[in-house]
Amino acid sequence: MEESKEAVVTVSGGTAPYAAESKDAAVASAIVNDDKITVKGLKAGTTTITVTDKDKKNSGTVTVTVK
Repeated sequence: MEESKEAVVTVSGGTAPYAAESKDAAVASAIVNDDKITVKGLKAGTTTITVTDKDKKNSGTVTVTVK
């Protein structure tokens, strides 16, 4: 992903609502809208986005590299 570009990831499984957190919010941000996570590249680097469901029983991670 490039700086200032966005990508959308669709969540499947678990129980809505979902929460998303970037390990390094300076590299990429994550915004939740229903079952879609919009990831925006902010500066060059690599980080992970962790998505967790309402019950905190299901989670997943996405590695994001911004160029």
